[in-house]
Amino acid sequence: MNLTRQYPFRVELHAHTKPISPCSDIPPEQMAQIYASCGYHGIVICNHFISRLLDQYPDREQARRAYCEAVEEVRRYAAPLGLRVYFGCELRLDENLNDYLLFGITAEDIPTLEAHLADPIAQFSAFFRSPDHLLVQAHPFRDKMTQVDPALLDGIEVFNMHPGHNSRVGVAAKHAAAHRLLVTAGSDFHHLGMQAMTAVRFPVLPRDEHELEALLRAHDYVIEMGSSLILPYAAQEEP
Repeated sequence: MNLTRQYPFRVELHAHTKPISPCSDIPPEQMAQIYASCGYHGIVICNHFISRLLDQYPDREQARRAYCEAVEEVRRYAAPLGLRVYFGCELRLDENLNDYLLFGITAEDIPTLEAHLADPIAQFSAFFRSPDHLLVQAHPFRDKMTQVDPALLDGIEVFNMHPGHNSRVGVAAKHAAAHRLLVTAGSDFHHLGMQAMTAVRFPVLPRDEHELEALLRAHDYVIEMGSSLILPYAAQEEP
């Protein structure tokens, strides 16, 4: 089986643009140029969605609008380059420092998400998870993260490749296998030199956020790490 041919479309699942994510150095135009030049077919913009960042705007309506417009700006630059851009989110609830990647959402979901930032994770999970939405804990074994009941999650980001943090990938992989959780991978791209650290390869290029979510839910992808391809569910298969 030639997995490169079977899964030819490379997508980045975790990238941040400035100024919406103030920890990022990468403006929307540069984001599009970088990933197109790296041979990617798609990219999910998962800017930070945190109460303290939203509160820096004059009001929450303006904050929500700026958050959504940041993704649209990347799309405008990416379209002529043949790069597809998907709406995503790295959300932090008020209860602790945990981050959650949300897949299958669009700009229309942002006002509702903002209204639930004060929820504890159990309540947020019950509200958010559905056949169209995936709730994935980002880098769950990084320092200062709080462990979450696996029953509240669809998956975890096993392969977070941010070089400035120890995401304890081996521990995360073991945890995902033990609890049969969905596995994702992302470069967590913020700064030059961190781009394209990993890719999720799909058999088709998702047309939109919902098809991306469906392919992830169906486990119909492989993970690219350097020149190696990883089958993320091999350890979860029945003996």
